[in-house]
Amino acid sequence: MDHESWYERLVELSPDGILVVQGGRILQANRAALSLFAIVDREQLIGRVFWDFVHPEHDPETTRALQATFGRGEPVPAVYRKMLSCDGQTVDVELCAGPLTHDPGGPMQIVLHNVTAHRKLEAQMRQAQKMEAVGKLAGGIAHDFNNMLTVINGHSALLLEEGTLDEFQRQSIDQIAQAGQRAAGLTSQLLAFSRRQVLQPKVVDVNNVLKGMAQMLRTLAGDSIQLILEPREQVGRIKVDPGQLEQVLLNLAVNARDAMPEGGRLVISIDNEELTEQAIKVAKLETPPGPYVVVHVSDTGTGIDSKVLPHIFEPFFTTKPKGKGTGLGLSTVFGVVKQSGGSLTVSSELGRGTTFSIYFPRVDAPATVEIKDPPRMEQLRGTEGILVVEDEPAVLALVRDTLRGRGYRVLEARDGIEALLLVSHYSEPIDLVLTDIVMPQMGGRELAGHLRGRWPDSKVMFMSGYTDDEIVRHGISSASLDFLPKPFTPYMLASRVRKVLDGESVQAADSVSPETSAGSLVS
Repeated sequence: MDHESWYERLVELSPDGILVVQGGRILQANRAALSLFAIVDREQLIGRVFWDFVHPEHDPETTRALQATFGRGEPVPAVYRKMLSCDGQTVDVELCAGPLTHDPGGPMQIVLHNVTAHRKLEAQMRQAQKMEAVGKLAGGIAHDFNNMLTVINGHSALLLEEGTLDEFQRQSIDQIAQAGQRAAGLTSQLLAFSRRQVLQPKVVDVNNVLKGMAQMLRTLAGDSIQLILEPREQVGRIKVDPGQLEQVLLNLAVNARDAMPEGGRLVISIDNEELTEQAIKVAKLETPPGPYVVVHVSDTGTGIDSKVLPHIFEPFFTTKPKGKGTGLGLSTVFGVVKQSGGSLTVSSELGRGTTFSIYFPRVDAPATVEIKDPPRMEQLRGTEGILVVEDEPAVLALVRDTLRGRGYRVLEARDGIEALLLVSHYSEPIDLVLTDIVMPQMGGRELAGHLRGRWPDSKVMFMSGYTDDEIVRHGISSASLDFLPKPFTPYMLASRVRKVLDGESVQAADSVSPETSAGSLVS
């Protein structure tokens, strides 16, 4: 085989598109070039103007400069271009070219390296990095803000217990308390988005969750929207934080309602589904194969523009008018589903509605039995010894005063080192260590380990706005820890302290405080 034949064979087998162009027209093309431009017959490409395949919206000034360089027969180093294939698809290429002869205006050889997949991967990487950065910022803000809200909500609740307030004072404090609860809902959504929320997962039947929300969803939908709930018999169980699952469904319902200002139909259905590798690939899910419970939330609303669709899960992104939404609703949904081990897809078309499909792994375990009756105020007293460790002075004072006011013996420290020095001179037993997790000098988990050596029978309960601690971050139940999330009210504090001292796990005996609810709805 001569050198010319070898070269032709090498060009034909190249994975990059290779063209020979003269006077702007294509004279030769290899197999990869045909594939790149979505052409089957080589004759359909030969004789066509190369510049017709350059995307018209991609930097026309640079394209004109390239044409001039080609006309002078000068080499072109690697440059990025957007091309158009014959099926209308945009193809990202890295283009380089050089003259085949020494004559100006002679034929030019062009090499087109398809970088479409690489560019998409780069875009996904940038998006992931951006989301991670915003998530860390959101988690940090929520952590600090939750300390302040603990003080605001806590003292509001203490003042509302006073019997000497006149009506004006009571209404003013009640307004402060309500604003504090709404702010707590916002920080909860920030933490859900950043996936730094400490979940308390339980095994639940999604049918029961949906039935429990039925009246709330009907009220939320209003008279102009037809709400259809479609539970499924024999549906599998999932392990999820029930409050967070409710928040996911509420946020999706709110977005569906807002997309149907003139009325429409909202359908929430539940089904079992066995996901295969092929099904995961087609649906573009980020989850392993196996049995799942899928929740579909469909509306007949305005739909979502294809240009907007890639951004809907970004925090603070909203298409609603100013003052009509925070842009946290769908980012919260995304964060909760991901942190719960699930995955989700969305399909939408302008004028034809939207469907969100949420996949949760099925578990083969009985549903967790909930304790519904909250303890009465007179039951929330005690005489046990409690060591409180908290680096935020205002939170420390609130916890100390609340527990002492209910009869407990309270020792207080601002970090782990101070706590160890304090108890080294203390002879009475410590029945409970209530400590923040992230503190200077020594964190809560390390402190608890030291104290167990001295008081092996003492109980431990952690509190935090959020934590990066891996054991707690991956779920309270998995680590068998008792946890009090911030912000909390005096009632929540006293109730959970009493449960832990009485040998009840906060996880198993968690109930909604009559003072505030865990799930705040902010679209």
